[in-house]
Amino acid sequence: MRIIYFISLLFFLLGCNSLKHVSTSGIESIAKERYGEAATIVYNVDSTYALVYEGHVPDMKIPVNALNYGIYDVKQSLLIYSEKKYNATVKWVDERYVEVHSSPGVQAKDELINQQMGHYFIDVYTQRKYLQLPN
Repeated sequence: MRIIYFISLLFFLLGCNSLKHVSTSGIESIAKERYGEAATIVYNVDSTYALVYEGHVPDMKIPVNALNYGIYDVKQSLLIYSEKKYNATVKWVDERYVEVHSSPGVQAKDELINQQMGHYFIDVYTQRKYLQLPN
């Protein structure tokens, strides 16, 4: 009886591990397809969302850093947000917010517009942009 119990437990654990591996590799294959082989995948703290980005190294053709990024919902294997920015960086602040910092190539006369284009936070739950982190 113990042998049957042990074998069933072993199959259960292997089955759970293979499901986790499929979902992670699914995000990786989607990321490589959309952003290329050099795509970087960074998961949030609880691994429910993934930030995927690919940055172009400046050269003579494109003399700025071209950042192409997206945010994936890991559970649904779905792209929920994507954007392309120049001279930009992107990183996780916490499990919910992504920080985007960029230098606009052309400055607007209105300083508020420059701030909105230069530095903001994205709420991955609602896909809304904020100039400051909400409390």
